[in-house]
Amino acid sequence: MRGVLSAFLVCAALLAGCTNASVGNSQAQSRLVPETHVRPGAVPHSSPTPPPAVPTPPPTWATASEPAGGFTIQYPPGWAPKAPATGGPDHAYFATQDAPAPLEMSQSDVWLTVQVQEGQTACDPKLPGDDGGSVPALLAGKSARLELRNPPRGASEPTWKAYAVAPDGTRCYVLWFVTLNPQTRAAALPTMLQILAGFTATPAPAPSPSPATSPTATPSPSPSPVSQSSN
Repeated sequence: MRGVLSAFLVCAALLAGCTNASVGNSQAQSRLVPETHVRPGAVPHSSPTPPPAVPTPPPTWATASEPAGGFTIQYPPGWAPKAPATGGPDHAYFATQDAPAPLEMSQSDVWLTVQVQEGQTACDPKLPGDDGGSVPALLAGKSARLELRNPPRGASEPTWKAYAVAPDGTRCYVLWFVTLNPQTRAAALPTMLQILAGFTATPAPAPSPSPATSPTATPSPSPSPVSQSSN
């Protein structure tokens, strides 16, 4: 009987020690975790999200003005204006390589075409290709979208394009980039956005007024002859 009583007392002591240790650990953890008091119905404070940075061309970029097309564009070092090929006077070309056409440049190069459409009430170039998504952009001082176009499946001459449009009065400006693979387009996207941000449209010249016409002089009537009577 005394042995049973001793065993019971040992078990009770062990249980009491475990309980005290558990309570002590809980209290220690509660001291480590700071208490947060939120008033019922209050909205937790959150830091405001900063607005996205506007990509601006660096001061080292070159500037090209096209008075006939009515725009000014900035482009990075390594790019160069191209002589008009078959596009006509309403097209301007820039590229990272001295190639006569986009399909003749290397896999790591980018071609840019600036097209000016006169007398357009809506800008909708409908460039061919599959929709590849879009990226927010700033073009001619206005919010725009840089639309991505992927080549359709089985295209014989696949190109990966990106374009943005800017209506300005009766003019429509279309800026579209051409690359020969998706990796080059993805790597050049920051530069494309900077080029768009540095594009400026100039107002179309007002038509010259028609010269005022001088009034036409009316000839005076001829005097009637005086008849002489014979004596």
